[in-house]
Amino acid sequence: MSHEKREFVTINNDGQQIYGMLHLPKNGNHKCPAILTCHGFAGNKIGRYRIYVLLAQKLAEMGIATLRIDFRGSGESEGDFAEMTVGTEVSDALKGLEFLRNHPQIDAGRIGLLGNSFGGAVAVLSAKQDKSVKSLALLAALFSSEPWHKQWEMLAKSSDERAQTELARILEGMTIGPKFYQEFRQLNVAEALKSLNELPLLHIHSEKDNRVSIEQAQQYEQCRQGARAETRYIRLQQCEHDFSHAKERAMVIEETAKWFSQTL
Repeated sequence: MSHEKREFVTINNDGQQIYGMLHLPKNGNHKCPAILTCHGFAGNKIGRYRIYVLLAQKLAEMGIATLRIDFRGSGESEGDFAEMTVGTEVSDALKGLEFLRNHPQIDAGRIGLLGNSFGGAVAVLSAKQDKSVKSLALLAALFSSEPWHKQWEMLAKSSDERAQTELARILEGMTIGPKFYQEFRQLNVAEALKSLNELPLLHIHSEKDNRVSIEQAQQYEQCRQGARAETRYIRLQQCEHDFSHAKERAMVIEETAKWFSQTL
């Protein structure tokens, strides 16, 4: 038996359309809490192994709505990926949060934000700007851009075919523009995170993450020290960056849904 109903969503941002899917629980006429999902670099609103879809279904069982969006230039949304920047993704997330606040079936005082990988950094930056966010969950979240921009610069300067192949792999085969490089170098998650000391935070990361290292998770922990709101850390032992281990992936979905049910 389905616990949800789905609505295809279109959100305008600067003349371009963001496409998304809204999962609403079948709970009558009561307003419900909701979360927005922020996918990773070159990702989409479905996620590897359909993780965002499965999470949305689980949340609907608990009476929580989910809005899954494709950032502009990704998935089905309009825009060119080469024009994507940190700022454009934050802007898209803020538009998604605004949509939820204004939806007649959503409780505007009970909105959460989920960020995965690069989308984790986007979620932190967005939560700093939008005080309607009441709870935050980060999955394999990026903290610092330093390991990447040094590597990208080195590979980009090389004419060696193997170096170019490696750069294409790191960038998921996508082309990014100079403004993204500039903003990515200046990424400051720490400053934004320190302003969220009163926001409940769930942080899930794998010890075997092969894209965003466990050291990045440790940076989150260090930056979060002294926070007044509840912070929960879950460290996985088997899966890699995209939650490839089925049992641990199921646990991620379960724990994330439970987190939002307790904090929204």
